[in-house]
Amino acid sequence: MGSSRHLFRIIAMQSLYENEFRTDLSIDEIVQRNVDKLIPDVQDLKFLTDLVTGVEKHKKETSKLIEKYAPEFPLDQIPVVDKVLLWISIYELIHDKEIPPKVAINEAVELGKAYGGDNSSKFVNGVLGTIYTDFDMDNKKVTLSPEKKKELEEAKKKPKKKKDNEEIELKEEKAVSDDSDEPKADSTDSSDEPREEKKDNK
Repeated sequence: MGSSRHLFRIIAMQSLYENEFRTDLSIDEIVQRNVDKLIPDVQDLKFLTDLVTGVEKHKKETSKLIEKYAPEFPLDQIPVVDKVLLWISIYELIHDKEIPPKVAINEAVELGKAYGGDNSSKFVNGVLGTIYTDFDMDNKKVTLSPEKKKELEEAKKKPKKKKDNEEIELKEEKAVSDDSDEPKADSTDSSDEPREEKKDNK
């Protein structure tokens, strides 16, 4: 789910960016075109559509917050990518009850590094960090949707799988310990199950 949401944020960012320059297509048409081009096989687009709709609905409010928390940068002089990232992340911080604040900030910073200018990530992080403090985001109540709760519950039930290289390391370590008279501390075992200690027969 995390990787899907990251991709949805990229598409939302690209669509909102394009919407700033185009007048021949609506935002919904732009989003659909990007979906058809980038993720044609994805059926569940609720997160993406809710995100774009929410950003558009609260754009005036989030723009005022940008002006408040970045007063030295007039809104029309902020690079469009930075402005779009702030629209998205401020909306998620304040209005999306399912997104933890630090997730919203981290996603915006990472997208700034990938798609913005040299100073985009620092600028976005600075604005969002101040909003985080002023809005007391440490105490934001995150409400998971029924779908997200179900997903987390299913993830907890799945047994952890060992990677192939971990299994090789364990086999090699066991072979070494079998040849030694003294037991060795196990520093490579990542298994959750405790090992039984060998007892010397005296």
